[in-house]
Amino acid sequence: MEEIKNVYLVDSENVGDLWVTHILDMAKKEDEVVVFYTKKSPHMGYDNLCKLLSEGREVKFVKCVEGRNALDFQLVTELGFRIGSDKEETCYIMVTNDTGFDAVVQYWKNAGKDVRRYNAKYCQAQYNKMVTEEKKILDIVEMDSKENMGTEENVADETESKTTDKITEKKRKKKKLVATKKTKDNVEAEEKPEDKTEVAIEEIQTQVQETKTDTDELLKELVSCLGLQNSGDIHNALTVFLGNEGKVIYQQRKSEIKNLESKTELAVLEKFEKYCGLVFKFSETKVSCPEDFSKFLLDAEDKRKNLNSFRSALQRKYGKENGLIFYNMLKAHIKILNRIQ
Repeated sequence: MEEIKNVYLVDSENVGDLWVTHILDMAKKEDEVVVFYTKKSPHMGYDNLCKLLSEGREVKFVKCVEGRNALDFQLVTELGFRIGSDKEETCYIMVTNDTGFDAVVQYWKNAGKDVRRYNAKYCQAQYNKMVTEEKKILDIVEMDSKENMGTEENVADETESKTTDKITEKKRKKKKLVATKKTKDNVEAEEKPEDKTEVAIEEIQTQVQETKTDTDELLKELVSCLGLQNSGDIHNALTVFLGNEGKVIYQQRKSEIKNLESKTELAVLEKFEKYCGLVFKFSETKVSCPEDFSKFLLDAEDKRKNLNSFRSALQRKYGKENGLIFYNMLKAHIKILNRIQ
């Protein structure tokens, strides 16, 4: 049965470079990736740019007309145009965290069309699942390779035993010498082909090591901001940043956290700057942090005690739209911020 083609319509204002790090890996060769962007879309990092170029995949970029919710309207217009034009069976996937697109999904589902919305967390989960399945396949391949090697050795032993009964000692020795020479002559040629299984395993091991390094850095940052005495806040912060994975990391590493404490005590503003940096780093919106943001948060101590007051203060300071974005990013961290001292 022929696989259905997927068309990914990416809201780059909302999910940033997620389509490079996740969608390109998940997409099949016949799938299409369409990226909608404006001046508000986060700039691509060099790593992701290199990845895009090395993939060699054709990606369509659509520069959108500027305006309030302009990208959203143009993405939905493209979706409707394609549904009306495409004759082959296609699945349309809007890649965005914006729940407003759910009404569009429901509209087309009612019309019998395969339209979906993938948010960043779902893409991350699917990507992790794909990596896990690939690792299982590699493990099976490696196991089969070892079993086959053992079978070949057994067959060789049996053959040699039978042959020994039929030939003289002199011929056996001669055969052994010839085989040894052949092995030496061809060993380089046999070793040259790259073992893809071993390479893939090494890549996975490298990724695991890099993940551990990233986790160490995150834990160090949290300890420097929150202090060892606030282990509950460290646990909560990991959970907010990484979801269930954060809970697992905390349980696995909590006994090591005491070794990550810095000898230098940070000033309160420095702690706010570090923590805000982490909030923006792990944010799905990928917006830039204003230069005075940490100072504003520190000075807004009274406002932080009430979410409505805090939202209003952010919108007065940074505008209605950006203020709401910053509020949605920070509201899960307010209790943690309030305990930084």
